[in-house]
Amino acid sequence: MSPSTPRPAGGAIAQLLGSTICIAERTKDSSFYTALRAKSIENLREECAQLSTGLYRLIHKYQALRLAVRELSRAYQHTRFYPLVPRYNLLKAMIKRILRTPAVDELDSILND
Repeated sequence: MSPSTPRPAGGAIAQLLGSTICIAERTKDSSFYTALRAKSIENLREECAQLSTGLYRLIHKYQALRLAVRELSRAYQHTRFYPLVPRYNLLKAMIKRILRTPAVDELDSILND
């Protein structure tokens, strides 16, 4: 390469990895499409219903976690004006309470599996 010719960004390794990832994505997409084409309409409807149910459950879990974090944030803001020793005990109790929340407990069990 001459000094005036710009080098490709990232070099040869980046190009190789990029093309490998593109090939992997294309084969994944093509296998997904062939699997969809092989299914009947009834099977697709059943899968759609299962995915909708799963999505509803995930939204419910997300909302429960969001509510727990919002409550923890609110409680933390209220403890900012307490002296150090009582605040420490309050914060410790808040952490224990949030870890025992069913939404956090369920998330912990999912992450540990």
